[in-house]
Amino acid sequence: MICDRKAYFDSLDSPDNNLNPEIVRIWKDHPYDLLGTAETLAEQILGHFSNLQAASEALSTLCKKQEKLPYYAEFVFQWACLRDHSSLSTLLSQTHDLYQDGKDLVAIRRRASVIEHGMLSAVPRPTLCDENGSLKYNPIAFAAIHHKSLEAEIRQIFDAGITKVERLVSDFHQLDTASQKLLGLEIGKNIYGSLLPDDSPVRIALKPYLDDAQDAKTRVINALDSCLDATPENDASSPNRISHAFAMLDRLNEDQKTLVFSSLRHKFSQWLDNRPGGYSAFEHPDAGIPLLGTLLKGLNGFGFDALAEIAKHMPHDPDKNALGSYIEVMVDGWIKPSHINLSCANALVEAALIAADEKELIGFGLKKPTLLKLADLRSNAPLIRAELVKSSEGRELVFGADLGL
Repeated sequence: MICDRKAYFDSLDSPDNNLNPEIVRIWKDHPYDLLGTAETLAEQILGHFSNLQAASEALSTLCKKQEKLPYYAEFVFQWACLRDHSSLSTLLSQTHDLYQDGKDLVAIRRRASVIEHGMLSAVPRPTLCDENGSLKYNPIAFAAIHHKSLEAEIRQIFDAGITKVERLVSDFHQLDTASQKLLGLEIGKNIYGSLLPDDSPVRIALKPYLDDAQDAKTRVINALDSCLDATPENDASSPNRISHAFAMLDRLNEDQKTLVFSSLRHKFSQWLDNRPGGYSAFEHPDAGIPLLGTLLKGLNGFGFDALAEIAKHMPHDPDKNALGSYIEVMVDGWIKPSHINLSCANALVEAALIAADEKELIGFGLKKPTLLKLADLRSNAPLIRAELVKSSEGRELVFGADLGL
């Protein structure tokens, strides 16, 4: 298989190859010859019929059921829309207008897949915007064939800085509703994963197209992952991502929070699954666990009970189905004496126990040795220590721990 077809085509010019020059010309020029012929024919068809809808009506007797155009005419317009040329804007708009009702599903699927044809891998793709950031084509029509290019281009614009994004948004008033929605959603995907402030002009301009629940889901999951990626040298992004997530959660209604928490539960299940191929090693626990504790404590305040969610993944014992019993299991079986080779599951359990409310932990009626381990784990646990010293067993445990016994 030829992995880099452009490099392959370039190699055809090498003096080291022994191919017949005519064969080389055919290999290199064939896609361009085909594209040029399709573009010319498409222009001639539109020139004759004035628009593609009129061509469809005139050729309807040659069409199969549900076809907008006979296959050979459809083929011409598919290939005429694959690269930049002077008539591309017209051709994209005409084909979109014809197929936008969604009835000719076969042609729509072919339009979306034709760009993947192996012969075209070395042909430059058209761009939605010119070098100044101005739109060249109708976005919704462009996306029918060049959706992957559109996604990549929006990412590049977003990565290039907020000024270019603002330039693109400034063109929204010229667009139809469908194109505005499409670009709003594509830009939104990049906004969700960013730390763009909520009062950013771009956020404000795109507010009608942004999904607050999706935004919050992305923020929370990114905050969780940032704790996993934190290192002693570089954990600066995590506090920002955590506060960014909380700012969005604070504005959600209960239904929206439910959607966010559903996504978070799925993420928890991935972290708690220690099977090969999933989340495994927590590389920098000393940097990441305190941040994870901060995140989970905040989520508790929004109604997401991290300990209760983790308990759902513990082996079920019908005689011990209270959360307190599961916490005993977490403390005895999941908290490691050393952070060496710590798993994501261990780190998540430790952070959840650190983040839990002291009064609630005391209220579970946990065993005294378990309370002592929790006090040690949390470093600063005055309420738990005060609870321990109320009993002789607890006082002995605290005294022994203080002496290092």
